[in-house]
Amino acid sequence: VGVAEAWLAAAARRDADALAALYTPDALLLSPNRPAISGRDGIRAWFLALPAFSKMATDTVEVEGRADLAVARATFAMTLPLPGRPAIEERGKILQVLRRQPDGRWLIWRESFSSDTPRPPPPPPP
Repeated sequence: VGVAEAWLAAAARRDADALAALYTPDALLLSPNRPAISGRDGIRAWFLALPAFSKMATDTVEVEGRADLAVARATFAMTLPLPGRPAIEERGKILQVLRRQPDGRWLIWRESFSSDTPRPPPPPPP
């Protein structure tokens, strides 16, 4: 199982420990609209604070690597059900830098993602 498949499986189970284990101990996650998230503990806490999603899919667009470093670019689509409100359909992109570990596994070292959904227009002036 590749990192992307393992990430989706852990996220679907809401298994924050399994998800955090897919990152290096010194990983950085660059999530929109907040400071960088550092390390497995930070990534675990970030994931637990997310609302559960009802659907999520990723599509790997390209992977390029040499020796112990690889870059992966992907797209994502997800549905976030919200109590008492319509579900949010979100699409976006992901860029990951992965490092091969001494045991041969690939783990996420750096990750950034962002939405393709346009921001809503600002409210009209009073």
